[in-house]
Amino acid sequence: MDIQNGVKLLLEADKIEAINFPTETHREFIVFISQQCKKSAITALLKGSMAKGNAQEYSDIDIILTGENISNCLDLIIGSFDKILLSEHFAATSTYMVVYANGLAVEYDVRKTVTEEDIKKSLALNISDYQISGIPRDRLFVNSCFCPKRSREYSLLMIAQMCCAKLLCQKAALARDIYYDRVKLLGNDMTLLGNLDKATIHEEPKRQFLNRIRQLIFAYDAGSPEISEYLRDLFYKAAEIENSMIGRLAAATEANISDVVLHVLKNSICVDLH
Repeated sequence: MDIQNGVKLLLEADKIEAINFPTETHREFIVFISQQCKKSAITALLKGSMAKGNAQEYSDIDIILTGENISNCLDLIIGSFDKILLSEHFAATSTYMVVYANGLAVEYDVRKTVTEEDIKKSLALNISDYQISGIPRDRLFVNSCFCPKRSREYSLLMIAQMCCAKLLCQKAALARDIYYDRVKLLGNDMTLLGNLDKATIHEEPKRQFLNRIRQLIFAYDAGSPEISEYLRDLFYKAAEIENSMIGRLAAATEANISDVVLHVLKNSICVDLH
């Protein structure tokens, strides 16, 4: 689909009916971003699973934003949809990751230019000014007050969130890719990867990989009880996908059990998940 046909399709279908939405929250965001980018004269290209039509309940939204006004409008766009729960500018990839309080995760990919391949693989939500070049991922740094560069520990929590979301979408191999690649980009930590290569991470038993994610969530201070509760709940739901016994433990956690039982629950994740 070329970019003009993408615009025509969305306009003819009232901008939303052409997309397969896994949840109403996904729908609300697409309506929001389409309208906001139109007001701000920003080109918005939807990519990833949402553009392909196979997004699931826990799928994030991947979106390219480009145009002369993007530097002035990025924070307005990021901050206007819902309360922000987690956010960061991940310097290694120069993308802006936001998890909203309603549970939706959005990766804002801000570009100076886009390629013809970007256009072919995307669905246009709004078209304003944009430039085509042959530079892949020609990203633009924008100083965002909503997505600052975070500490290493905070970035590890974001990695845990992304891994859990992929597991919930039953994309276990991609979860392991994200874990390995992002931890490496942060600077190898002997306590997390040691001398392991990606192939070894992929060969690990489910129990061992889940414990890697658990280590990130429970070892680092999330900064607020709300964030901690969200990440732990997401982890138990992801573990449920991997193993039914962990799913029964997750149900107990969601019942607001005591801190003592929660302590036992956290440590029970170490059981064999084969």
